[in-house]
Amino acid sequence: MKSIITVLFCLSVSLMGADKKPLTKEELANQGKLRDLDINIAMRHILQTIVGIARWYTEEPVDDEDHLVEQTVDYNMSAILKVS
Repeated sequence: MKSIITVLFCLSVSLMGADKKPLTKEELANQGKLRDLDINIAMRHILQTIVGIARWYTEEPVDDEDHLVEQTVDYNMSAILKVS
């Protein structure tokens, strides 16, 4: 469970604006930071990766939670954000 909370935190920190408030998907799109995709579908996929951790993590624990968090955040961020 700690891993899921950490993933959510890391994803939200990556999407903070200059005022330290989370950017909405519309703000990210208006700033040209999002890839050309249906962001609503992308957000559902992101949620499924997080829910997936909860499903399989209890059955197959990972030795390195930090690696799990890093890989999950990298995967999700690279799926929606343009390379800058």
